[in-house]
Amino acid sequence: MAKIGEFERIHRREMLGRTVAGAAAGAMAVSAISPSALAAEKLSFVTPFRYLIGFSPVLNAHSGGHFKKQGFDSEVIGGNGSASALQQLIAGRAKFVRTGSVDVMKAVANQNVPLLAVSTIVQASTFNVVSPADKPIKSPEDMKGKKIGVVSVGGATENLLNMMLVRSGIDPKSVPRQRVGNSPGAFGLVKQGRISAYIISTGSVIALQKSGEDIHHWSTHKYAPIPSQVYTCTKATAEQEPETVVRFLRAVKASVAEISGSDKGKLLDRMLKDFNIIGAKRRETTIASLEAEMKLWLTEGKENLLRNVPQLWANAQDLTAKVGIARIDDVKALYTNRFIDKA
Repeated sequence: MAKIGEFERIHRREMLGRTVAGAAAGAMAVSAISPSALAAEKLSFVTPFRYLIGFSPVLNAHSGGHFKKQGFDSEVIGGNGSASALQQLIAGRAKFVRTGSVDVMKAVANQNVPLLAVSTIVQASTFNVVSPADKPIKSPEDMKGKKIGVVSVGGATENLLNMMLVRSGIDPKSVPRQRVGNSPGAFGLVKQGRISAYIISTGSVIALQKSGEDIHHWSTHKYAPIPSQVYTCTKATAEQEPETVVRFLRAVKASVAEISGSDKGKLLDRMLKDFNIIGAKRRETTIASLEAEMKLWLTEGKENLLRNVPQLWANAQDLTAKVGIARIDDVKALYTNRFIDKA
């Protein structure tokens, strides 16, 4: 009872002062909490095709805790093609996807889908034209009348082939093509003379080199300089959740920095705990592929790391229209750097 009496003797003004002070301290404590200490925000990301080492900026952002540090409970889903990834995005089952710039342009122009590329991770093409060193195809001019292998009919590699030909003043109809997939093994078709060259990814080129094949190769970017791989969200996400976009890019940027300055083997081992990375059993080739991919992040200079480069997008606008893939009136409406600038 004595303690109750003591409380009753406290001056009412003092009690009010303590209450206000306590509330203020509580508010300050809440404002000081970092994003990672708050309830984690669900974040789903879809790759364009399963889990490749080239997707390491996002895979490592998940495995290395960079998404978690930005307050995300992340999920990285292995996609089944760029078109499928965009469908997941449009349906609201993913917040961000990685896809080709041309895929974004096709979706906007042909389906009127409100998409926005918030960052370019791969500035130059991930695809190369490969031919035998003793019978090299050195340029689009050398392709006239020759059969060229592409990964898929109507896909990214055939689009790039048509762009290179048109930009070089060559009628695409003068160059027959054959679907061969994205495999080092398809070089056998070249050696048999069934095709003169084929277009494959950087990783497949490295695998060919590691196997001892004597090849001649060059990047499609030389003749079709357009943005390669971009991080994309819907315009609704960009407008309604701008801080989510900034935090996503901040995590990716931190992941890229870690990859650039760390032991690639250790990072690979960590990512393999979460993802079944294709080809990872060929460890040396996988690490070499990652290092080759890293160079493509910086082909427009360190100052443009993760940025959308206007001239590349202007090239894409011009070439996609000439080839008949997509017609975009205002290509600047398809990309922005405002979020990466904040990140």
